[in-house]
Amino acid sequence: MSDSHPEDVSASNSSDKSRRAAEQAARLAYGRLLANLCQQGAAISQAEDALGDAFVRALDRWSIHGVPDSPEAWLLTTARRILIDKSRHAAVVTHAHSEFSAAQLVPVMEQLEQQPCDLRERRLELMMLCAHPEIAANARAPLMLQTVLGLTAQKMSAAFLVSPATLGQRLARAKKSIRLNNLSFTIPQQHEREKRVHDVLEAIYAAFGTAYETVNDARDIRHGLAHEAIWLGQILVHESKDVAEVHGLLSLMLFVQARVHARRSKSGKFVSLSKQDRTRWDWRLIAAAEHHLGKAAALKKPGRFQVEAAIQSHHTQFDPAIGPDWTAICSLYDVLVVRAPTLAAWVGRAAAMGEVKGAQDGIAALEVISADLVTDYQPFWAVK
Repeated sequence: MSDSHPEDVSASNSSDKSRRAAEQAARLAYGRLLANLCQQGAAISQAEDALGDAFVRALDRWSIHGVPDSPEAWLLTTARRILIDKSRHAAVVTHAHSEFSAAQLVPVMEQLEQQPCDLRERRLELMMLCAHPEIAANARAPLMLQTVLGLTAQKMSAAFLVSPATLGQRLARAKKSIRLNNLSFTIPQQHEREKRVHDVLEAIYAAFGTAYETVNDARDIRHGLAHEAIWLGQILVHESKDVAEVHGLLSLMLFVQARVHARRSKSGKFVSLSKQDRTRWDWRLIAAAEHHLGKAAALKKPGRFQVEAAIQSHHTQFDPAIGPDWTAICSLYDVLVVRAPTLAAWVGRAAAMGEVKGAQDGIAALEVISADLVTDYQPFWAVK
C-alpha cells in the first residue's frame, strides 16, 4: 500500500502537467518567442537569458496556479518583464561593455509593457539573421538551431563533430558579430532575401546531413537533429511558399527520413537501399515528400535540392518486380554533380553508373574521388 498522501499525488500531477506544458511551449514556440523579444529591441543573448528565466518561473508558477490559457503569451509577457527589470538595473549600474544601451532600451521596454502580447510569426527574420554573410559559415547552422529551436551547444556538439567548448565559442563569436555589426533583424530586400534563403537552406541541410554522414556513439543525438532540421524546413515552407528550393529541401529530407528505420540491421550494420525492408519505410512521409516535390516542380525553378529529391523519389516509387529506373537516376546524378559536386553526389553517381553500365564503370567512377575524403565516409565503402 502506498504511503503517499492525496495532496502529494496532486502536487506531483500538477508539476508533471506544468513540465509538459513548458516542454510543449519550448518545442513549438521557442523561436517565435525569441524572435519577438529580439524584434522589440533585445540582443539575442539577453533575449535567451530572459526567456530561460521565464521558463524556470513557469515551472514554479504553473505547478501552483495551473497552466495559463495561453502559455506562449504568459512566457512572452514574463520574459518582457525580466528584460525590463534587467534594463532598469543596468541603467543604474552601467557597465562599460554592456551588450546593449540601457538608456535606450529602458523606455522601449517600458512602452512594450503597456502593449498586448505580439505573437506574430518572426522566425523567418531570425533565420535570415542567422544566415547573414557577416556570420561565419560554420556557425550558421548551429546558431539557427540554438536561436530558433533552443538547442544548447552541449546537445549539438557531437552532431557537428566538435567539442561543446568549441561550438560554444563559435556561437559566442556569431552573436558578438551580430552585436558589433548591428546586423538587421528584418526581412532583407528581395535580391538579398533570395540569397539569404539559399543560405538558410544550406544551413538546414548541413544540420540534417550530420545525422547520417557519420556513425558513432552520438547516433541518437544525430537522429534527433534530423527531426529538428525537418522542423526548420517546415517553418521555412510555411513562410516562403513561393521558393521552389524550399519545397525541394523539405521533400528531400522527408524522403530520407522515411527510410530511417530500415537503414540499419538489428546489429547496427548499414543496409543498402536495394536490400532494405520496404515495409519499414514510412509511406506517410514519402507521400508528403512527393507532395512538396510536386509543389516545387510547379514553380518551374529547378535547383539542387529538387534534383536530389527527384533521385530519392525514383528510389522509393517503383515496381518492386522491376526495380528503380537506374538510367533516369544516373541522368539526375549527372545534373547534380554539376549543380552541387559534393562527396555524396559523386558516390551516388558511381552507384548509379554501376547499376547502368556495370561494376567496373561504377568502381572507376569511385576511384576519381580523392582517398583523403572517403576515409571515414561509410557510403563510399558500402558502394564499393
